[in-house]
Amino acid sequence: MGVASAAPLTCARQSCRPRALRLPRLAVAVVVPLAALATSAQPYHAAAEAAPPTIQPDGVAFWDAEDGLMVATLTTPACIDGTSACPGGLVERTRNGGRTWQVVDRANKPLDSVAVAPGGVAWVTSGRCGPASPNACGSSQILVTSDGGSKWATVTSRTLVTSVAPVSATAAWAVAGASGAGFPVGTVLVRSTDRGRTWHQAGDPCHHTAGLAPWDVDFANPSRGWAMCVTQPATDMQAKALFSTSDAGATWHLQSDCLLPVSPRPPVDVGSSSCVGYLPGLQVRADGYGWTWSDRYGLAATEDGGHRWAQIAERVVVDDANSVLSASLVGKGTGFVLVSHAISGPGCSPRGCGPQLLFTADAGTTWTEVHHWKSPSEVASPSRRVPPPTMLQGPA
Repeated sequence: MGVASAAPLTCARQSCRPRALRLPRLAVAVVVPLAALATSAQPYHAAAEAAPPTIQPDGVAFWDAEDGLMVATLTTPACIDGTSACPGGLVERTRNGGRTWQVVDRANKPLDSVAVAPGGVAWVTSGRCGPASPNACGSSQILVTSDGGSKWATVTSRTLVTSVAPVSATAAWAVAGASGAGFPVGTVLVRSTDRGRTWHQAGDPCHHTAGLAPWDVDFANPSRGWAMCVTQPATDMQAKALFSTSDAGATWHLQSDCLLPVSPRPPVDVGSSSCVGYLPGLQVRADGYGWTWSDRYGLAATEDGGHRWAQIAERVVVDDANSVLSASLVGKGTGFVLVSHAISGPGCSPRGCGPQLLFTADAGTTWTEVHHWKSPSEVASPSRRVPPPTMLQGPA
């Protein structure tokens, strides 16, 4: 049975963060000339705002160490403070490991996340909403490519989904359901086989841990996947339980959990998940190597499919200085992280304190900054000299 009639999510992943807990984030990135938007189906009009829109990177996903995609929101001061809708979103592609980017698609609403599957497949989702654009909550616009981003098909679904995990150009998993003050209560795990036009509930691994609901899902291939269940976040902490499947969701097995004292507990604690951090992202490879990242915690890695976790990148992701917006593994111990709004401390690169795209090939021991977006102060001072890319050291 489809879930199209279920109460829609009122916000997308990056905007579901509780306001009382969300770290302050500065508007950032590259000023976009208005001429560059002239070919958009619904162009931005300069008369509507006092300043041109800027790009705020939201997520990245890579097929390999060279080829990947990024989604970004076109922002203005008015949409950042919530008094008007943001002008739209961009999909950009890189063919050189993130050093340079080219716009390959545009949308007339913010784009929230991107996920890839083998064979040049990628799914991009939108549906973010706010006080200035309540109608955007009623549907989810999905962009799908099967050729690495050269051509895109647009699909509109009546079910607002988040955490989309594609396994092919036609099939994907996601999280859908209710939201609001009780989020994530009411969310469900769903699956689509028609490019996201319809979504159907696909079991509930979270029922094994009462009080938790689906928040994130990731599939390494059509059979092997993981689902993260969470409660409402508390200050700096959130109860979590990670489940895995090896039979396309027919059965799920608990890999690790961290349940706060107020949460109903299973007979024994499993694995080494941390309660610290909230609203986690997740990616695990078929060989069991994976990353998870969350606000107020940073980045952690597993080598056994999610049973044991260890923090990495403590010297480049610093609590209250910056956070990981998005991450993408391209090999065991090899991948990219999009670090947002570094403002002080070791997480702030010598190149500046705007968002950074970092790359590691040694499981987080060292990180190379491959791209840097300017902070507002840097945009205001275009003559500032920018040093060459920097190698950032991870934990000793």
